Amino acid sequence: MNPKLTIESSKIWDYIIAGAGIFGVSTAKYLKEKKPNSNVLLIDKYSTSGQGNTIKSNACYRNIFDTKVNIQLCNSSIEYYKFIERKEETDLGLKDIGYLWLLTENQMNSRKERTILLE
Repeated sequence: MNPKLTIESSKIWDYIIAGAGIFGVSTAKYLKEKKPNSNVLLIDKYSTSGQGNTIKSNACYRNIFDTKVNIQLCNSSIEYYKFIERKEETDLGLKDIGYLWLLTENQMNSRKERTILLE
């Protein structure tokens, strides 16, 4: 049985982040770095971080998304993990090996147009 956590209802949160996967944890980390006095609440439906889409990713990562914010956030996260590998001399197992997209020609053209607009 998972313990139930209660959140102080009278506390005022500056930021509430839904999802404690790679994006949620990265977002919370950067917010606290940039605004150390802010109150950040990170919530997830699972009892620990990285148990949703992050664990289902099969250790793959990508930086192709439909919004500029997602692209920037992902690129920032990738660079952060590469920095940690270099700084801490720790192998996190990151490998730039590519990502396979199975799209029709119309889907590819549509995605290509949106991606070009974001660059």
